Amino acid sequence: MESLTQQINQDIKKAMIAKDALRLNTLRMLKSAVGYAAIEAKKDSLSDPEIVAVLQKLSLIHI
Repeated sequence: MESLTQQINQDIKKAMIAKDALRLNTLRMLKSAVGYAAIEAKKDSLSDPEIVAVLQKLSLIHI
């Protein structure tokens, strides 16, 4: 099973190929938020549960 980070990267590639701008921009925003969270946590990458926590915070902001 692949990690959420890998899944996000694959979905970005698929959105690029499909020229789906909305999905691409959303996934890029998510990837950026995960990157900023990793920097704040002073880690190279986040675990899947940590990425889910970032998603939950984003969902509260963008509702």
